[in-house]
Amino acid sequence: MAKTLVPLTVRVPSDLQRWLEKEAQAKGEPLAAWIREQLDKLRQRYETPAVSPSQLVAEIEARAAEEARGALKMEPATLAEELARLEEERAELEERARNASTVDLARIFDDRLKEIVQRIKEIRATLSKYEDLKRLFRAKLAAWEVKRLAAAIESVADELGELLGRVHHLASLVGDPALAHITWLSIKERLCKRVPQLGIRRPWHKSGDLLQDLRQASPAFNQVSS
Repeated sequence: MAKTLVPLTVRVPSDLQRWLEKEAQAKGEPLAAWIREQLDKLRQRYETPAVSPSQLVAEIEARAAEEARGALKMEPATLAEELARLEEERAELEERARNASTVDLARIFDDRLKEIVQRIKEIRATLSKYEDLKRLFRAKLAAWEVKRLAAAIESVADELGELLGRVHHLASLVGDPALAHITWLSIKERLCKRVPQLGIRRPWHKSGDLLQDLRQASPAFNQVSS
């Protein structure tokens, strides 16, 4: 479904206008279409959660718990307290039933024990359902966040691909056709250092400092960049 476009008038300095026209021409796109694309990328970046990963996970956990409580119309903390109290009462009644002085008294204890056991089963079943629902909501919320991040990640990847393409075209002028490949390995090392939890094997032996890696791996670059 095509998006509805509305007019927007913005006054910009003449040098910015020239730059915008130059960039759009270099991409082979109409100026308006290129500006819309850049604004959309900016929006995607802006909408990326400005919280740490641990904070984002904590927020999702809290929202999932709230959704599950609302769906079951119950408070798990209240049920947990009731369960603990009933467990204590059951243990006490079992002790009394064993030490009852008469059969009739033991039966009274047994009748109450049956009621308690049944209620314990009900509470445990409800709490189990609550945990199942919470897991479901947690997964759905996390998937929604991933979908929200996808556009921003793709935008960054597109920009990175464009920059690598520029390095590739400059490589022949430097005198080392492997320059873009070295750049890519250095970027991968930098990414791995940012997210070590991924546990990716790193056989490329790079530092993640791009200029340092280029100078070490490319004698041609090192010779002309000093």
